[in-house]
Amino acid sequence: MECDGIYVSIHVKHPDVFQRKQKLYNDWLKKETLMIFYQILLDVHERFIPYQVEFPFLKLWNMTSRWGSCQPKQYTITLNKRLIEAPKNCIEYVVFHEQ
Repeated sequence: MECDGIYVSIHVKHPDVFQRKQKLYNDWLKKETLMIFYQILLDVHERFIPYQVEFPFLKLWNMTSRWGSCQPKQYTITLNKRLIEAPKNCIEYVVFHEQ
């Protein structure tokens, strides 16, 4: 699988099998989303270190009415998977808000 920043190219042996392509794409997107969100969480968390805020556990979820949520007692931040479609500064804002 290749991505040039705009297009994702999927190379499969049998291009007619849509379910296989869809699964490959969804697995790739989940991995990329988690990696991007985690990096943003690392960057944002640096601002909270002086306040002794523990680094939260990150979860991804399909949400219908929220971009994110926080469970402070469990040190967990849950982000909407669709947030990956937003600009980076919007993702940072949501992560900062939930932190």
